[in-house]
Amino acid sequence: MTKLRLRTAAVLALLFPGLAVTPAPARAAVGPLHGCQANYVCVYLNVNFNSNRGPDSSWYAPDWLAGCGMIDLGRPINLRNAVDSVVNNTSSKYLLLDHKSANHSADVGLGLMAPHKGYSSLLGGNNKLDEIVSPDCV
Repeated sequence: MTKLRLRTAAVLALLFPGLAVTPAPARAAVGPLHGCQANYVCVYLNVNFNSNRGPDSSWYAPDWLAGCGMIDLGRPINLRNAVDSVVNNTSSKYLLLDHKSANHSADVGLGLMAPHKGYSSLLGGNNKLDEIVSPDCV
């Protein structure tokens, strides 16, 4: 691991003490990534990106996150507390949140999704993900 990756991991560990994710290898090319089309955020109900446009996955365009927007996994299909792996195939980073209260005052950070990266398992965050949001909006 590079020094930058080690420092980033240390900072995330301090910010999110319960954070434990299994990242898939990083990619530079823009194109499909674990079945997720370029410029989309995808969520999967099973570990290891276990579906390819099947009934247990969903795709979200990044314009849903523009201007501090939020992907609420409760709409249009309720996927709250059901997701086990995610792909961020955009050029932005996003926070994964476990929503605990109506006014977001008790939201718990499950991790930070790096651009163009897949996470084959959320480990301790499996079946807890409720929302995806830009880190600048929290």
